[in-house]
Amino acid sequence: MMANRFEIELSASLMCANLLHLGRDLDALTAAGIHRWHFDIMDGHFVPNITMGFDLLKAVTHYSSLPTDVHLMVDNPEKFVEDLVKSRATRIYFHVESTRAPHRLARTIRELGCEPGVAINPATPIDMLNTVLPLVDAVLFMAVDPGFAGQPLVPHIEDKVATFSQMIVSHPPLAVIVDGHIDLETARLMVNAGANGLVLGTSALFLKDTSFLEAVHRLWAALDLQGGVR
Repeated sequence: MMANRFEIELSASLMCANLLHLGRDLDALTAAGIHRWHFDIMDGHFVPNITMGFDLLKAVTHYSSLPTDVHLMVDNPEKFVEDLVKSRATRIYFHVESTRAPHRLARTIRELGCEPGVAINPATPIDMLNTVLPLVDAVLFMAVDPGFAGQPLVPHIEDKVATFSQMIVSHPPLAVIVDGHIDLETARLMVNAGANGLVLGTSALFLKDTSFLEAVHRLWAALDLQGGVR
């Protein structure tokens, strides 16, 4: 199920940006045609790393008008939601593995004015998503074990995305996003499998001696989707 070029959104993973020059990077990424920011929050428990926090999120959402998606890789995601809403998050992803009450959490996120999304780890069966799908706007497939940038792709994630994409054909439209080791080759695999959103990090966007504009052009060319900006 191949998306057309107007249906694919590119998100920049801000944990890969140069935080000493973040405003400069945000400007250059926007000029390159990035559609959304992807902001990872980790607690050192659900995943073995600690990353960005609320103050930096507020700085991003006040500086840029692009949508900002927050990926919660934390235990007890419920306790973070109100602060994320106050920080102007657009969409909040919680892991289906991290909460005992995904339905209540999805409803709470929407009631507070954000788009709810659900994330799933590579080893988690997709049938764990079934009951929460009517309550969310997006599903984030991790193509690596979450926690660190620059990891190798977990094999056969594209098959999982393809199975899910077929499963939701009769479902109201969902954003199907893939995060982790998205390079020119894996981007093609995931889009061909049915993904309509890609989170870009060190494998495709934040590259040494390559501008953001050139990196985005290379990606669209690899997907055979010229000028893919909506």
